[in-house]
Amino acid sequence: MRDKIITIDFDGTIKKSTELDEYTELNENAYEAIKFLKEKMGFKIILWTVRSGEHLDKAKEYLKKHNIDKFIDKYNENIESFSDSPKIFADFYVDDRNVGGFAGWDKVVSTIVTDSMSKSTKAKLLNTGIYLKTGKIPLIDSMAKTDIEKEVGYMISTSHEYKQPNLDAAFGLMRNYDWEKKKIKISDMQGIDKPVIASKVDNMVENFSKDKIKPFIVVDKFYNIKPQSRGKVILLDGHHRKLACIAKGIDEVDVYFGKYNGNAEDDAKNNLLDLSRRKSMEIILKSLKAIGVVPNDK
Repeated sequence: MRDKIITIDFDGTIKKSTELDEYTELNENAYEAIKFLKEKMGFKIILWTVRSGEHLDKAKEYLKKHNIDKFIDKYNENIESFSDSPKIFADFYVDDRNVGGFAGWDKVVSTIVTDSMSKSTKAKLLNTGIYLKTGKIPLIDSMAKTDIEKEVGYMISTSHEYKQPNLDAAFGLMRNYDWEKKKIKISDMQGIDKPVIASKVDNMVENFSKDKIKPFIVVDKFYNIKPQSRGKVILLDGHHRKLACIAKGIDEVDVYFGKYNGNAEDDAKNNLLDLSRRKSMEIILKSLKAIGVVPNDK
């Protein structure tokens, strides 16, 4: 697979001024956007400008001054060519002379990122952005067959351990389990290996109210994990709440119980909790937040 290529104009696009001899400030977010396109998305970047000779040399000096030259692969020269045409070949062309003018670097990056993504990744990023703005996740809302399944999807995807909604985990649990609400004894819950923050447990104990305890999420089967003994269920969400309940002497609680209806081997193969996909989404979101495409707060 060949490298993706992008051409970027200089005057009015990287440099804010369109005047040949005005070497003023960068266009807003130009450095952050070009760095993201190069380092996070792997683009080969060509500076494509009408400048030549002395004026091109001055443009190179300007780019070096602003530490952008290290991201540029070629200057007015093809990286790949498929004919004798003098036109520079690229997958994307960024220029202030586009019809409608220069849309700004946030719009440029947003367009390129979404155009380069698979449909499923686009949907996940879009839903994450919507969640950060509104607290809603449309994909979960539309996918849930029951209110309990919807609640499970929200609770799992927005768990404190994730930096942004983990939609893969939510979809796996919604798709592969039949859910009901019931009561279960604390002693019948088998936890999984998840980090527990002592201060969070202490805070729960101090401000404990049985009526305000969210239902725990438990399942009868989870990949290759089996209950320790007959009657045990596997606790997926609520490890802090469990310790707080034990400290307060609560022995029975409400749970969302999931009865497995899927295929554990396929789940393991597809790796619904895949760390590399989560990490790549974190990188994309962090970069988009830095240039204002996605807000930092709800």
